[in-house]
Amino acid sequence: MVTAELSTLEPSTTRSTRKSVRPTWSPFYLALPALLFVLAFAAYPLASFLWGSISGPDGLTVSFYDRLLKSSYFFTILRRTLAVALSVTAICLLLAYPTAYAMMKARGRVKTVLIALVLLPYLTSVLVRTYAWSGLLALDGPINRLAVNLGILAEPRLLGHSDFGTAIGMTHILLPIAVLTMWSRFERMDKEQQTVAAALGATRARVIATVFVPQSMSVVTSAGVLVYVLALGAYVIPAALGGTSGQLFAQAVADQATQLLDWPTAGAMGTLMLVAAALPALMASAVRTLARRRASRSAPVITRLQHTAIRYVYPALDRLPASVLSGLWQVPAAIVTLFLVIPEIVVVVFSVGPVNNVTLPPQSWTLEGYRSVFSDGSWTTPLVRSLSYATADAVLATIVGALAAYGFARSSTRLAAAGITFLLLPIVLPEIVIAISYYIFANQAGLAGTHAGIVLGQGVGAVGLVVVVLATVIRQVDVNLEYAAQMCGASRWQTLRQIVLPLILPGLAVAFVYGFLTAFDNLVLPLFISGTKPTITVRMFLSMQESLTSAPAVIASLLIITLLAGIAIAITLQRTATARIAVPVELTNETAGGTP
Repeated sequence: MVTAELSTLEPSTTRSTRKSVRPTWSPFYLALPALLFVLAFAAYPLASFLWGSISGPDGLTVSFYDRLLKSSYFFTILRRTLAVALSVTAICLLLAYPTAYAMMKARGRVKTVLIALVLLPYLTSVLVRTYAWSGLLALDGPINRLAVNLGILAEPRLLGHSDFGTAIGMTHILLPIAVLTMWSRFERMDKEQQTVAAALGATRARVIATVFVPQSMSVVTSAGVLVYVLALGAYVIPAALGGTSGQLFAQAVADQATQLLDWPTAGAMGTLMLVAAALPALMASAVRTLARRRASRSAPVITRLQHTAIRYVYPALDRLPASVLSGLWQVPAAIVTLFLVIPEIVVVVFSVGPVNNVTLPPQSWTLEGYRSVFSDGSWTTPLVRSLSYATADAVLATIVGALAAYGFARSSTRLAAAGITFLLLPIVLPEIVIAISYYIFANQAGLAGTHAGIVLGQGVGAVGLVVVVLATVIRQVDVNLEYAAQMCGASRWQTLRQIVLPLILPGLAVAFVYGFLTAFDNLVLPLFISGTKPTITVRMFLSMQESLTSAPAVIASLLIITLLAGIAIAITLQRTATARIAVPVELTNETAGGTP
């Protein structure tokens, strides 16, 4: 197909006079729509929100910060939030490391299955998984019954609305992120050092302990910082599974902004949350810098801990049978994947039980819940509304995201990195800060409670994800194909339309699916600005606050089925994209006159 399209372009020069084609304008300009979109509906609202915390009627002021720092209640919430965030981060890293290592070592179908089992809960709605844990941890739920039968508990306890429930729920939500972050980086790590160590006589255990583990520490740090930031700003899980011992920071910020309407104080709390989120990353960067400087100035020194490991730990590891050594990461990986997938299964089982009696196993098997939901306008209307919003966001994100991805892929590395980082801010910053800043902006701009307000607010997160997906696809397209087309007389737009677009079309479909799922899953932002037009996620959340019925499970089951279909389509399209992008080098050389 590419050959036919290239042959239709009239050559403007002979082969002997062809020169290297350079763009007459920077492709980075194509990223401007996405950058301006995120600037207008994420960066500006955030900057305005934070600026309000230091501005008063008489000019600049620090009175809001002074009031917070003198409040014992503020420090109580901060300590509680930091304790939860740090403990959840530690648990996620401990469980994610062997799982990611097992995924890296696995081959063939086993690898595919492991990736799918981690990817499925990652892409499943946060609210769906939270609902599953609400049922599992309920007073008459299976975990309470099992604990009582085993003698762990004397009587059932309210696990579903406790600090324990918050920790379990947040671990389940954030663990796939930690696993996928580590696994993707493990796959790209330099394997030569491990090969050299093995060639020099190092055993398998010593290669892992002395080469792989030190190499992976930067990966663990990156995953830990990401999980910590997300845990710090978590709102949905503490609100649905949190205990009565007190609020977490995100809930307090939301109350200040939406109930007390004290936006400056909410802005001050948001600023302090961003500072708390940035500190681990800054500390990790400083430690790495100092370590590099120290290593460059002096010869390596064996510490007491390393000496102990060399003398006692490594010999013990060398004596372990290969099967036992493999089990050190295979068994934890199996437990983790089971932990991640169980709530997905539980939700489907809940959906076929009695409407007002959610138990496991169900007291009876029935489809009454499905009939009840689809005959109730209070469920079908928000569902249709959410589908419309998510489709609009996916179209918007795919169009501006594709232009931005091409601009970044064909621009300088530093410029592209800066642009992608900016577009990812709505995703990597604490969600509650982004949502509250947009809530204030939407109220001031008259967008609150409108269809456009919800679509624009959800779109900023979808754009960043689409850009990341498509930038990877576009970088695989040989730029010499574009140069060859332009040598044959094609304009830049002809090249994009006739050469680049057909090659990345499957990638566009994948990006559309991911953008749709991101927008459809959004709860926090619509919860604050939807007003009388709730989305299906808001409807599910409010239903969970009232009572535990099978209606949310019905919607959740449909979402899981849709997600499985989407993953299958995405995998198929991704393979098609890879096959179409793998254009023979000979085609490029023949078309471009042999110019590399």
